[in-house]
Amino acid sequence: MLAFEPKEPGIMARPPRDPNRSIITADVAIRMFLIAGVMLVGGFGIFKWELYRGLGEAAGRRLPL
Repeated sequence: MLAFEPKEPGIMARPPRDPNRSIITADVAIRMFLIAGVMLVGGFGIFKWELYRGLGEAAGRRLPL
């Protein structure tokens, strides 16, 4: 998908990233954990909801098509 995204204006005029700086900064790590948490809660929430509806574990594990 990155190949099809529009280029940012002035992208070649920016200085390069500092090679000594980590790629995963504190801001990126916080975002990753927040998204992972949302996905975890959503996945388990849907599973519990299916169990609550009485459809059993097989329905809770099934991927929606």
